[in-house]
Amino acid sequence: MSTSKEELLRRGIQPHDIHHAQHRRADEQNYGERGLYMVTLCIDGRQPLFGYLEGNIRAQRGTADFPHIVLSPLGRTILEEELPKIHHLYPQIELWQAAIMPDHLQSLDRKSVV
Repeated sequence: MSTSKEELLRRGIQPHDIHHAQHRRADEQNYGERGLYMVTLCIDGRQPLFGYLEGNIRAQRGTADFPHIVLSPLGRTILEEELPKIHHLYPQIELWQAAIMPDHLQSLDRKSVV
């Protein structure tokens, strides 16, 4: 089910402010149905606003030098404050997993109610 223009305006979002860079939807899929959804949000221009990567690609998992992201204040806010709000704002959506990279965010969500 798509969000109505009225709902967007109520949230302070102008419909013309939304830009969909790519359309990767299957024609035969009804995205309003229950199911699992992978959501990817990319920063315009792929700027690394969420943080940066550090570590050694040859390091062993579990060591301090293993590659990892160091979150920026924005990245930390998204992880700690914004992602937990999803289920509160949209009770039919349950966030199962999320991964923050320097220039994008991916989540695996379950829509349980139509």
